[in-house]
Amino acid sequence: MKLKNIKCLLAVCLCASALLVGCGQKTADKSETSSESAQNQSKDIQEASRDVFAMDTYMTVTAYGENAEVAVDAAQAEIERLDALLSTGDADSEIAKLNADGSAELSEDAGYLTERALELYQKTDGAFDIAIYPVMEAWGIPNTELSGSVTGHIGSASSTH
Repeated sequence: MKLKNIKCLLAVCLCASALLVGCGQKTADKSETSSESAQNQSKDIQEASRDVFAMDTYMTVTAYGENAEVAVDAAQAEIERLDALLSTGDADSEIAKLNADGSAELSEDAGYLTERALELYQKTDGAFDIAIYPVMEAWGIPNTELSGSVTGHIGSASSTH
């Protein structure tokens, strides 16, 4: 009887294995079909991507869809426009003039961003501070020449503004 039970168990295991292997192949076929379908759909979607350096930062702007290239062009133009307004490294920017003179006539965008930054300064009890530029200068960030003694400069740089 034991031999009969073992043969029966072996037959059941073989049948189950055959079913599982068969199901696995069908699943693989389905996933390949789904993958191919997704690839075909993604070929229909237009993508445009461009690397941009602005605001002392490297950025990658990517857009998808029918007007992807137009969207990337518009995004790059807006980034460059804002960089020209807000750059601390460009003596002609509104923010550079404000930093140099202590006052300046600001455009609507620069004025809004400055007002919003001052609101955030108050709401965060000074944790968000747009007057970080003197600290950045002490660190050498605008010039990409990091200072050797950062900690000694922080207190004096931040107390001057």
